[in-house]
Amino acid sequence: SYTDVISGLFWVLRNAQRPAVASMSLSGPTSLGINNAIQELYAAGILTIAAAGNENTDACTKSPGSSPVALTVGASDLSSSNEDVRSGFSNYGGCVDVYAPGSGILVADHSGDAATSYKAGTSFSAPAVAGSAALYLSQYPESTPQIQHEKVSQASTAAPTIEAGARLLNVRALDVCPSGQEAVQCRVGNWTEWAPACPPAGEMCGRPAQRRTREILEEPSCGGNVCPITNDVRYCPGDYVPCPSRFPSQWFGTNDQAERPAQDLDILGRTITYRPSNSTGFSACIADHVGYEPLESFGQATKLDMQDDSFVEVTLGDSGFSFMGQTKNTIYVGSNGYITLDEGDFSYMVGEMGGQPVRSLLSVAGIKSAMAGTSQDIKRALIQANIEGHDQFVARTGPHWMRQRISGLFQDMNPSTSGDHGIYFQAKGQGTSSSRLVVTFDRVPLWGMPEERNTFQMVLYTDESSSPGSFSIWWGQISGVYRPMVGVSPGSMPPDQIETDLVPDIGTCSGGALPAVPPPQVVA
Repeated sequence: SYTDVISGLFWVLRNAQRPAVASMSLSGPTSLGINNAIQELYAAGILTIAAAGNENTDACTKSPGSSPVALTVGASDLSSSNEDVRSGFSNYGGCVDVYAPGSGILVADHSGDAATSYKAGTSFSAPAVAGSAALYLSQYPESTPQIQHEKVSQASTAAPTIEAGARLLNVRALDVCPSGQEAVQCRVGNWTEWAPACPPAGEMCGRPAQRRTREILEEPSCGGNVCPITNDVRYCPGDYVPCPSRFPSQWFGTNDQAERPAQDLDILGRTITYRPSNSTGFSACIADHVGYEPLESFGQATKLDMQDDSFVEVTLGDSGFSFMGQTKNTIYVGSNGYITLDEGDFSYMVGEMGGQPVRSLLSVAGIKSAMAGTSQDIKRALIQANIEGHDQFVARTGPHWMRQRISGLFQDMNPSTSGDHGIYFQAKGQGTSSSRLVVTFDRVPLWGMPEERNTFQMVLYTDESSSPGSFSIWWGQISGVYRPMVGVSPGSMPPDQIETDLVPDIGTCSGGALPAVPPPQVVA
């Protein structure tokens, strides 16, 4: 309640160890009590950094965002053309002093000491600005809230693509150098030669990579420039044949913020069919069905009552679904774009697992510890080189592998905001050779992004059918904002698992050319 919030602000007023800044990741209707409490903090020498709110409305109608002495922060995003834009949910207007990244933010998660997840909201923008204010305050502890507010605002960059008059946080421009002391710039040495040598294309499958390194000769300080990458990676040129995978799966993302939404959502408008290979895995191929009409109609299907981060248990009766040599008489439909076959799951983002630390779960999966411990420099190199290497694939897709799972589009969705649309289930053709289970996601929004909707369908062929254990996934119009995962998992990551570039590497089911996909339709 606002009473509790006001009490908390006055607790900070009485107990904060100076110098200090306050960060408020919350928003509600305009409250004179909240704004007055922030004024009291300001008068006592504590600047409040306030989230603008996530209602896509004028921040001046909300508290704490409407406080005249708070530094109010909106959320920014990157467009597909790599321009800074306002996050669709972010509040805006004259009360917003500065914007900061607020979509697809990697954050620590409550589910474990090492757990992380991706989140969106001005609640994640405000702490970045609070950190900048604290950085300035660390060098100028006697500065007033007014000066701190001015310095952070002045260090921001004009961002007209966000909104007229908007400014975007720019930590590099923040003056944190004491008077009379000059900034020390980062100095780096020369690159080593690329190594190892690239093998001839006919000698191996997959895409081998080369690396090079350079040393940091002097670390930056006192506001000096950020050091450039010291490890670089590139793929070997040549026509290397993709390695086969027993569990064809693809992660549509990189660590590169400039590539979100993922530019390679080439599954849009396509259908992929998976067929069991005994009980050891699956083969996959691109089916002829293309376009934006689903494989199966779902007008008579049952709409599942699903909330954010939830699953529904579906009992199949006498006709089960064969998976990895076992007949499953129960499946679990997860709200975040998948079906699990061993137990229910509501993990909400590739990169974290609800309830347990990622690091220990990755160990359970038998993933090489060297991969989990990839250094920050290597990660930065992968970002810079724009390579989705095996290191990233292993480290970022752990949750997909922790269950027996069919990932239609594994990312953070919120069916509770679907309105007249949602998630549907229907059993069709029971007792016949075409017996199948149909799970349809119909215009289900991403969490925090109601305009980013996803339509896709998973069709599982039961033991009564002529193709027991097979399944098909069709994708209509989908969003890649949260870097989705697609594919199949046996319940743990095989030690030889590699990423599959599903389109076009797996080939067509007919053996012919890849069918063309018509332009996307506009769907309300």
